[in-house]
Order: sequence, then structure tokens, then C-alpha cells
Amino acid sequence: MNYALIMAGGSGTRFWPASRKALPKQFLKLWSKETLIEETCSRIRKLVPKNRLEVFTQASKAGWVAKHLKIASSQVVGEPMGRNTAPCAIWAALRLLKKDPDAVIAILPSDHFIGKRK
Repeated sequence: MNYALIMAGGSGTRFWPASRKALPKQFLKLWSKETLIEETCSRIRKLVPKNRLEVFTQASKAGWVAKHLKIASSQVVGEPMGRNTAPCAIWAALRLLKKDPDAVIAILPSDHFIGKRK
């Protein structure tokens, strides 16, 4: 089955002053009425059902993510500490492969701008 793992653990330091620790870039509405993470979810839902989506984020942001993406809290993993992309991707993939050894996984950033979709 197809799964999507969205990495949303950024701390908001590179897009300052618009983003900051309290409101990292992935939670900003920059180019549309949706936040960057909401845009990412909207794009992937055409390929992966909502129930096969997992988001890895800061532990302090897990509740916000579940509420705004309208997904179960069990689909949001709060990282105990940020360790950048590779450890997050490995942890997420291992966690998912434990549930479904035949999983096909797309690992996606939560904060990229993608222009007009065709």
C-alpha cells in the first residue's frame, strides 16, 4: 500500500522574521489560504488516502498538526528532539515498515513552495 510521511519538524530559524520557534515556516500561509503543510497534504491526498498519512513534527506542535490537518492524533508523531532530515526519515520509515512490511513510502517535506499544479 502507498503511504505518505510528511516531515514537519523545522524550528523556524531560516525564514526569520516571518517564521520563528512559535510559528515555523511550515505553519505559515505564504502563497495561499492554506499553510505550507496543509498545501503538502492537499497535494498528496490525490495519491494517498488520509488514513495512510503520517506527520513527524515537534512534540509541542503535534496537537496543532492533528487539529489543522484533520487527522487522528495517532497519525502525528512528536519528535522528542530535532535531528534533521535523515534521522527523521529513517525513524519514520522503520516505524511504518513495522506496521506494513510491504509499504511503499513517499517521504515529503512540509514546507516547500510548488507553483501551479496541472
